[in-house]
Amino acid sequence: MNRIFKGILVIVIGLFIVLLAKSFFAKSRQIAVAPVEKIPLDAKILTDHFAAAVQIQTISYDDPSKLNASEFKKFHQYLEQTFPLVHSQLEREAVKQYSLLYRWKGTDESLAPIVLMAHMDVVPVESTPWKRSAFGGELIDGYIWGRGTLDDKSNVISQLESAEYLLEKGFRPRRTIYFAYGHDEEAGGSGAAAIEQLLESRGIKPEMVVDEGGAVLDQMIPGVLAPTAMVGTSEKGYVTLDLIAEDTGGHSSAPPTHTLIGVISEAVIRLESHQMPAKLEGSAAQMIDYLGPELRPLGKFFAVNRWFFQPLMIFMMSKDKLSNAMVRTTTAVTVIEGGVKENVLPSRVTATVNFRIRPGETVDDVVQHVRKTIASDKIKIVTRPMAMNPSPVSSSESPAFELLHRTIHQIYPGVIVVPGIVIGATDSRHYAAICPNVFRFAPFHVNMQDFRGVHGTDERIRQDNYVDMIRFYVQFIRNAQ
Repeated sequence: MNRIFKGILVIVIGLFIVLLAKSFFAKSRQIAVAPVEKIPLDAKILTDHFAAAVQIQTISYDDPSKLNASEFKKFHQYLEQTFPLVHSQLEREAVKQYSLLYRWKGTDESLAPIVLMAHMDVVPVESTPWKRSAFGGELIDGYIWGRGTLDDKSNVISQLESAEYLLEKGFRPRRTIYFAYGHDEEAGGSGAAAIEQLLESRGIKPEMVVDEGGAVLDQMIPGVLAPTAMVGTSEKGYVTLDLIAEDTGGHSSAPPTHTLIGVISEAVIRLESHQMPAKLEGSAAQMIDYLGPELRPLGKFFAVNRWFFQPLMIFMMSKDKLSNAMVRTTTAVTVIEGGVKENVLPSRVTATVNFRIRPGETVDDVVQHVRKTIASDKIKIVTRPMAMNPSPVSSSESPAFELLHRTIHQIYPGVIVVPGIVIGATDSRHYAAICPNVFRFAPFHVNMQDFRGVHGTDERIRQDNYVDMIRFYVQFIRNAQ
């Protein structure tokens, strides 16, 4: 026994030395570049331009009949008036009436183009009172306030500002650049899908696509003090299922052991108690690998040795709702309907469950999981039409990712650039068919308080942050040549 114990001890000590050595000698994956000199920009003029865009109420609704066409036409006219060089030197065409596609022709047609994306529409404003007007575009205390300041008019306007600036300087790109702006991202993205289909029909295969998704996160990742530029190399899929239970109903004076509400409630509890399995792979694993060398010694020890500590890391990530969403398909029961009167047994009860599907799983996997988990022949499972599988994972080792990585460091010195997974849905998912390098990154800083304004109350962006977005896109376009 003593010999066995000594053997085990030697193995444990040897393993610890290996883990410690890997941690000590881990190399940073950050690209070392010198910051570029800030181009001089007139913040007041740029803020006025952006404020005017925020004031136009390009709201998306789930019901397409509610779309206010006049506001979108007004927005188109505003762009034409505000960016005269863009509209005189670039080709512009409307797609599906309200989405826009601009083409800035390059001098070398042998180079594959790049696509910069954003969306013009915003979500409605709820009744919760705002501190400032939701569509005022006011500059107060260094912040520009209003719906769309983060999601996503800041990207539309800063991209066009960068093009206008470069045109004023006589810049001509070698590589063709497309600016693609959907009008209904918040309601499914049919405009972006139509633009992608148009490009595909013309045989256009972009070198890379950049859309919203990640951002420069300020103290939003536990244990990471430096701002972290999260570049989405994939995004989760989406499906909503309706669980439907039906019966004849009846009088409440003689109820069964479980009414239909009980049947549905039991199914909901089973789904919430039996989540789909967590896995640390793809974009989520890439994020840990990039973060690891930048962490403090203890965090670095675990992250760099992900190959050994992965089960523990999955367990820990599952305890926080944001990190949990990175490692598993999430289950969210969002609506329950049923019953008409206090003394009437319901004849139909429905629970609506929304799933965000991690890369590596599919819509079919979700349906099979739900069917197996609830295991009830009393419940019908109906898949809603808007269902999509996760996007492919774009490589974080590609020249395209390196281009983004380098540009971020040039404009935002000191940040940590990491690949990651976008837990929501963006218009960029439509481009996987024509481009392997689809990345999701909006070049603005955001902290947890600001992040709550996205689709919420008091959405806002710092003025200096917005102006730096223009600098980012100017540098990105220059680097892409």
